[in-house]
Amino acid sequence: RFPDETLYDRHGVCDCKSFLAATLFHLMGYNVLFLISYRLEHAAICIEYDQRWKALLQDAPKNVTTEIDGRKYVYCETTSDHFRIGGISSEYTVSDFEIKIELRA
Repeated sequence: RFPDETLYDRHGVCDCKSFLAATLFHLMGYNVLFLISYRLEHAAICIEYDQRWKALLQDAPKNVTTEIDGRKYVYCETTSDHFRIGGISSEYTVSDFEIKIELRA
Protein backbone atom coordinates (compact mmCIF):
# COMPACT_ATOMS: atom_id res chain seq x y z
CA ARG A 1 0.00 0.00 0.00
CA PHE A 2 1.00 3.59 -0.52
CA PRO A 3 1.26 5.75 2.64
CA ASP A 4 -1.97 7.63 1.89
CA GLU A 5 -3.86 4.33 1.51
CA THR A 6 -2.58 3.10 4.86
CA LEU A 7 -3.68 6.34 6.50
CA TYR A 8 -7.09 6.29 4.82
CA ASP A 9 -7.80 2.61 5.60
CA ARG A 10 -6.23 2.85 9.08
CA HIS A 11 -4.57 -0.52 8.75
CA GLY A 12 -1.76 -2.30 7.00
CA VAL A 13 0.90 -4.92 7.50
CA CYS A 14 4.53 -4.32 8.41
CA ASP A 15 5.66 -3.13 4.99
CA CYS A 16 2.71 -0.71 4.67
CA LYS A 17 3.30 0.79 8.11
CA SER A 18 7.07 0.95 7.59
CA PHE A 19 6.62 2.71 4.26
CA LEU A 20 4.25 5.22 5.91
CA ALA A 21 6.63 5.83 8.85
CA ALA A 22 9.66 6.14 6.56
CA THR A 23 7.80 8.68 4.43
CA LEU A 24 6.71 10.76 7.45
CA PHE A 25 10.17 10.79 9.06
CA HIS A 26 11.77 11.57 5.70
CA LEU A 27 9.38 14.50 5.18
CA MET A 28 10.36 15.78 8.65
CA GLY A 29 14.00 15.88 7.53
CA TYR A 30 15.34 12.63 9.01
CA ASN A 31 17.52 10.20 7.12
CA VAL A 32 15.79 6.83 7.18
CA LEU A 33 16.68 3.20 6.43
CA PHE A 34 13.91 1.01 5.08
CA LEU A 35 14.59 -2.56 6.26
CA ILE A 36 13.35 -5.75 4.63
CA SER A 37 13.95 -9.36 5.63
CA TYR A 38 12.59 -12.18 3.52
CA ARG A 39 13.81 -14.71 6.07
CA LEU A 40 11.95 -12.99 8.91
CA GLU A 41 9.06 -11.99 6.63
CA HIS A 42 9.21 -8.53 8.16
CA ALA A 43 9.80 -4.89 7.26
CA ALA A 44 10.75 -2.04 9.58
CA ILE A 45 12.73 1.20 9.57
CA CYS A 46 15.71 2.79 11.24
CA ILE A 47 15.96 6.53 11.86
CA GLU A 48 19.24 8.41 11.86
CA TYR A 49 20.44 8.78 15.44
CA ASP A 50 19.78 12.14 17.03
CA GLN A 51 22.01 13.07 19.99
CA ARG A 52 18.91 14.29 21.87
CA TRP A 53 17.79 10.65 22.12
CA LYS A 54 20.83 9.56 24.13
CA ALA A 55 18.97 9.40 27.47
CA LEU A 56 15.96 7.76 25.84
CA LEU A 57 18.13 5.01 24.35
CA GLN A 58 20.47 4.36 27.29
CA ASP A 59 18.54 1.21 28.29
CA ALA A 60 18.02 0.00 24.72
CA PRO A 61 19.74 -3.23 23.72
CA LYS A 62 22.92 -2.89 21.67
CA ASN A 63 21.39 -4.72 18.69
CA VAL A 64 19.13 -1.79 17.72
CA THR A 65 21.68 0.31 15.84
CA THR A 66 23.47 0.06 12.53
CA GLU A 67 25.87 2.33 10.72
CA ILE A 68 26.01 3.19 7.02
CA ASP A 69 28.53 5.61 5.50
CA GLY A 70 29.37 7.02 8.94
CA ARG A 71 25.72 7.65 9.86
CA LYS A 72 24.30 5.83 12.87
CA TYR A 73 20.71 4.58 12.62
CA VAL A 74 18.36 3.37 15.37
CA TYR A 75 15.70 0.70 14.87
CA CYS A 76 12.06 1.78 14.93
CA GLU A 77 9.34 -0.89 14.96
CA THR A 78 6.15 0.27 13.25
CA THR A 79 3.75 -2.65 13.70
CA SER A 80 2.75 -2.21 17.33
CA ASP A 81 1.71 0.59 19.65
CA HIS A 82 3.96 -0.78 22.39
CA PHE A 83 7.36 -0.16 20.78
CA ARG A 84 9.40 3.03 21.07
CA ILE A 85 12.38 4.14 19.04
CA GLY A 86 15.10 1.65 19.94
CA GLY A 87 12.66 -1.10 20.87
CA ILE A 88 13.08 -4.39 19.01
CA SER A 89 11.70 -7.89 19.31
CA SER A 90 13.95 -10.26 21.23
CA GLU A 91 13.74 -12.62 18.24
CA TYR A 92 16.06 -10.64 15.95
CA THR A 93 18.52 -7.76 15.51
CA VAL A 94 18.95 -4.99 12.95
CA SER A 95 21.67 -7.06 11.27
CA ASP A 96 19.10 -9.79 10.50
CA PHE A 97 17.54 -7.59 7.81
CA GLU A 98 19.05 -8.49 4.44
CA ILE A 99 17.96 -5.34 2.59
CA LYS A 100 18.61 -1.79 3.83
CA ILE A 101 17.50 1.08 1.61
CA GLU A 102 18.78 4.50 2.67
CA LEU A 103 16.49 7.51 2.20
CA ARG A 104 18.45 10.71 2.78
CA ALA A 105 16.74 13.97 3.58
